[in-house]
Amino acid sequence: MKTLGIHHISATVGHAQENMDFYASVLGLRFIKKTVNFDDRKMYHLYFGNHEAEVGTILTFFPYIDAKSGLIGEGQTTTIILSIPKGSMSYWEKRFDQFGVFHFKTTRFNDKFLTIRDPHGIQLEFVESDIELENRYEFNGVTKEYAIKGIYGVVMQSLDYTNTFSFLENDLGFTNEGKDGYYQRFTTQSTFGHTVDVKFMKTNKGSLGVGTIHHIAFNVKEEELITFKEKLSKYHPTEIKNRKYFKSIYFREPGGAIIELATNSPGFTADEPLEDLGTNFRLPSHYESYRNEIENDLMPVFVQKLDALKNYPYTDKKTYDSYINHQNLLKRVNEFAKISKERELTSEEVQERNEVRKAYVKSVTSGLRNMIEKIDFVDENDNREKAFKIKGDN
Repeated sequence: MKTLGIHHISATVGHAQENMDFYASVLGLRFIKKTVNFDDRKMYHLYFGNHEAEVGTILTFFPYIDAKSGLIGEGQTTTIILSIPKGSMSYWEKRFDQFGVFHFKTTRFNDKFLTIRDPHGIQLEFVESDIELENRYEFNGVTKEYAIKGIYGVVMQSLDYTNTFSFLENDLGFTNEGKDGYYQRFTTQSTFGHTVDVKFMKTNKGSLGVGTIHHIAFNVKEEELITFKEKLSKYHPTEIKNRKYFKSIYFREPGGAIIELATNSPGFTADEPLEDLGTNFRLPSHYESYRNEIENDLMPVFVQKLDALKNYPYTDKKTYDSYINHQNLLKRVNEFAKISKERELTSEEVQERNEVRKAYVKSVTSGLRNMIEKIDFVDENDNREKAFKIKGDN
């Protein structure tokens, strides 16, 4: 009995729209599910994958604006490795240049990796692979010839390397492929998510927060989940949880990383057809009665075509509405300025212009007041230093 490769990977990030822009508009992944955290209805849970939303291609994110930045280090899954088509490395280098994303290359186990960080600090590597399956999803200039195929694997750092090695090999059924420098490689025969590289160079202990991977989920057969739970009792797994799209258990492996074992059924089309994935706001059943409250609180998010990454000043539905109103007023102010250069405004236009100007000044004043009210003193270094910071900055 062994796992069937990586099921999905979940990470904590900052602003939801910035997360959406990067993974949908820059990486060209398909947005497949908009829902909320099963344990926190005030937090989005956003899913991305390939055209078919297949297990082994799924990246999920918890956007958490008010959370502190995490620290990448020992006791974590530290890097997501993504498969790209053969011959596409130069395309991705040029694309990252286009969007101002710093990148560099590394080599291990005779594979070349293109390494970046997303806007919130998640470490990503891209490697050309021989996977024959094609991701047919195309968006914002990423065509199927270059589209990310799915998850290749991960890098883990361990607080207890020897026992992490044993866990992967003896508990999950991975094959130990040997050592290359500071890395030990473990593989399985799955199409996606078949590789785990354990980095065993001594570094700092990691801490969860924005910019870190929360957990890695491995795929198991549904009929074997209970058996795995019993087999892994020494790691004190949780009860079996129904996550709507799969069932799973959670625990920490001996080296400290959070692990989930997840089934591949019922799948991400359990509540909507394949062609509609990502277009509706889906909620866990225990939050359905809170739908109006949730929709009135969470900021809207959009899949949009971009030629540059952006930052967004809003953090929730209220500040989003204020931002959109401000932008509309500014647009109208500029329109009147342009018209007045071409001809004299009518009396009705003069009256509207004056009203728009007043509303615009009020919007600016309100925005400044809200920013000042958010200023707070926070202790960032265990009482060693007081930092002046705006809440929500990461």
